[in-house]
Amino acid sequence: MRDEFEEIVLSPQAQNVSVEDVLDIVRRALETMRLMNTGVWNQNYSGDAFPSGQAAYGTSSMIHAGLLDTLQTGLTAPANSSARQAAHATLQQINAMMREYDGIGDLRPAGRRRMPAMMRGADGLDLAINRRRRDQLRLALDVFRPAVAEDIPVAAMSRMIVAFGAMAGLHAGFSEDGQTLAQRFAEPEEVLDYLTKAVAKGAVATAAGLANQPLVVPGDPAGSAFLLAISRAEHPMNGALSSYRDAGSGKSGIQVVEDWITSLGAGV
Repeated sequence: MRDEFEEIVLSPQAQNVSVEDVLDIVRRALETMRLMNTGVWNQNYSGDAFPSGQAAYGTSSMIHAGLLDTLQTGLTAPANSSARQAAHATLQQINAMMREYDGIGDLRPAGRRRMPAMMRGADGLDLAINRRRRDQLRLALDVFRPAVAEDIPVAAMSRMIVAFGAMAGLHAGFSEDGQTLAQRFAEPEEVLDYLTKAVAKGAVATAAGLANQPLVVPGDPAGSAFLLAISRAEHPMNGALSSYRDAGSGKSGIQVVEDWITSLGAGV
């Protein structure tokens, strides 16, 4: 009820936002999913909004905890720190996934994937935070914008790897030189090293016809399996990478990857 009273008294437009406001809004949006066994509900959710097992409860909880950790640490960190960059990128992703107040009746799979998720109101429609809270999240993107020292492709890639650190656990099944890709997320340079050495693996690569092809061909984005894979709408990270915006250039995650591969140059 507090949200509604504040909107009535103060208007739907937010004039200020604090770290506590952001954490409260995001925590409540995530909680609607965490309170339920999403693995079961995804299989019964009409319209096949989620492939079976895509959002297993344990995986979802791990990611949610990581997102909140990143926000809590980074939003209070100095503007030129990697922690602030990661928090801002996380905020971008959450903002892109949040349902608008007038989207509660969007029953298409894409609409149902938005946050708050899974729980439904008494009228059978999906849930949404009110307009004022939604506006606070948008305002937070400006209030907590990081300062960017370097605007070169490799720096942009490093910023993006830090930003997606909460999802590192999803890559535990891929390894090279005795180290998993999940472990490498602690050091962005290690992830870049993996991308330049490894080949495409797993069910997603196989389905795309890219299995065993080099993830990165220096100077050749069109021949790099990594870029080809994430550019497909079917790829699990396509949505997140498409909505991501680099703090320096404003480019999407997919554009950041393409620029980095191009910058490597043939034979590098």
